[in-house]
Amino acid sequence: MRPQAECRNVYDLWRGLALRMGLEDGFPWENVESLLDFRVAALGMTFSEFAERHAYHMRKLEFKKYEKTSFATPSGKVELKSAVLEGLGYDPLPYYRAEPKTDPAFPYMAFMGVREDEYFQTGHRHIASLRARNPEPEIFLHPDDAAAVGVKEQDWVRLSTTQGSCKLRTAIREDMAKGLVRVPHGWWKPEMAQGKEGLSGAWDFADAQICPDDADYLDLEQGIPHLKGAPCAVHKIADITTWQTAAAPAYELILHEQRKGLIRCDQKVCGRPTG
Repeated sequence: MRPQAECRNVYDLWRGLALRMGLEDGFPWENVESLLDFRVAALGMTFSEFAERHAYHMRKLEFKKYEKTSFATPSGKVELKSAVLEGLGYDPLPYYRAEPKTDPAFPYMAFMGVREDEYFQTGHRHIASLRARNPEPEIFLHPDDAAAVGVKEQDWVRLSTTQGSCKLRTAIREDMAKGLVRVPHGWWKPEMAQGKEGLSGAWDFADAQICPDDADYLDLEQGIPHLKGAPCAVHKIADITTWQTAAAPAYELILHEQRKGLIRCDQKVCGRPTG
């Protein structure tokens, strides 16, 4: 389909930007047609030939199509009792699961997988302006819990579960419930060592390290870990130098922008002068 009026396809937009930034090596194809030809070249045909032989046409959207086709369930109806789950041997109805037994070694409850506004999933920690707004993975603690752990604002802690542990910087919040801690999702740091040993800090900071995978904390039907209510322990870290390595270019960019007064990490402000 040709773009309407002066609209351009996404590839042309990004390639044009890349050329102006001197990044043409990453976009060797002059247009999207050349890119698509490259993608199907192993089949011994051009993309046009591929499309001619293997045409796909999306069905026209219909309002209330279910009135003619029914729903995509075995009964064709909206099923409050799942015939699919029943057929797989699971309880077809929502059911209650009692909380697992508590362990005094893990006195707090963690909810993890929290997405943060500056980032998308695990992405964008290398973008200086976004990292400046949210430079470190932070655990939210109620003031009473922070006092019990013996930490103050911006102290580093290790959060542990039966599965593993991760490191987080303390953020004391009055709006947190006592006994509950919040853990952000998907942290890594481009300034830290790469490769399987370091994994750019993911071994140190990623919440994936602490998700229990025993049956008490899994969705039995899908195998998905529970992200809310995992028992955990929180302990202060006295020496952080063991993982805070020398800054790499991505973090240097943040520091450079700070020095120019373009961003301020302490107030999580980006793009404003500090004067």
